[in-house]
Amino acid sequence: MIQVLEERDFPVGELVLYASSRSAGSRLTFKEQEVEVRELNRSSLVPLDTALFSAGSSVSLEFAPLVADLGAVVIDNSSAFRMEPEVPLVVPEVNSQAAFNHHGIIANPNCSTIQMVVVLYPLQQAAGIKRIVVSTYQSVSGTGKKAVDELMEQSRLLLEGQPCPKPAVYHRRIGFSLFPHIDVFLDNGSTREEWKMVEETKKIMNLPDLKMSVTCARVPVRIGHAEAINVEFERDSQGRMVTQDGFPLLGKKGPIQIKGNGPIQVDENGQVAVEGTIMDQLKTVRFRNQDQLQKLGNHFYAPIRSDDVPIPSREILVRQGMLEQSNVNTVMEMSRMVNATRSYEMVQKAIMNLDNIDEKAISISRVS
Repeated sequence: MIQVLEERDFPVGELVLYASSRSAGSRLTFKEQEVEVRELNRSSLVPLDTALFSAGSSVSLEFAPLVADLGAVVIDNSSAFRMEPEVPLVVPEVNSQAAFNHHGIIANPNCSTIQMVVVLYPLQQAAGIKRIVVSTYQSVSGTGKKAVDELMEQSRLLLEGQPCPKPAVYHRRIGFSLFPHIDVFLDNGSTREEWKMVEETKKIMNLPDLKMSVTCARVPVRIGHAEAINVEFERDSQGRMVTQDGFPLLGKKGPIQIKGNGPIQVDENGQVAVEGTIMDQLKTVRFRNQDQLQKLGNHFYAPIRSDDVPIPSREILVRQGMLEQSNVNTVMEMSRMVNATRSYEMVQKAIMNLDNIDEKAISISRVS
């Protein structure tokens, strides 16, 4: 943090450094001047303009409110306040305006969340995100120096063909290994790291209903996180509302064009709206003969003969979250399945009878 402040020539009138009693009294250099580190306790706090916290959740929970009460704007790098409703969770490239709504504390997201939302935000603006599946591959530096040292020591021993001692940082060996276990497991089977990425992304991008699946793995790398992200969009690059297969949905005006970046709502009358503004209305057709349909992809049917007739929207209702209607006659299919089963059983019995007759014939021939 000190290095970045110096590199960016941040306007610092006086730099005050705090740490635990172990580091108190040491001296660090800032802009060619040495600054003594003070011990962090309640009696050592002084009024500040801006306070950067990066000492873990327990320290932030105890001291961040006290520093904020003294007039400082606290920017906290821990997870202590991220999901508090009154605390803005800010990534400047995505939601910088949220920082102005603070009440003394501004939270900084998880490192894996930050690099993901910076990429996702312009995509959300352009096409609207419906679903995200992400896998992260996180280096041991995220755990701290002890984890880096343990990785290097285990790697050295394994390369030399020697056994490794029992791991001290992780629950199992990380050298030449990896495991999907970062932070503690929750009751739903996911880890807290995975939960943090989901909830933080929803809050930062203001998408509370976003569908998202996350798997976080720890990998045997010293520094650097990687992510593989699969995204499903609500509209294509031309702003048209599309199905899961990528085909544009038709409305009264042709392909339904979506304007705006808010979530898309479709009511029971088929009206498509974004933030209360109606974009179009789904075009609906009735097929005279549902037994003469050809299925195209997962969401489309086409008549073998051109006998579809548009029906007024008032005669249908759009139900979301329901299974799509099939042109399969269930009763007829069940009857065919029963008949096929009976036919198979009859043929099987006939074969068995023929086998029995053949055995008896062979026995008679032997006796005679």
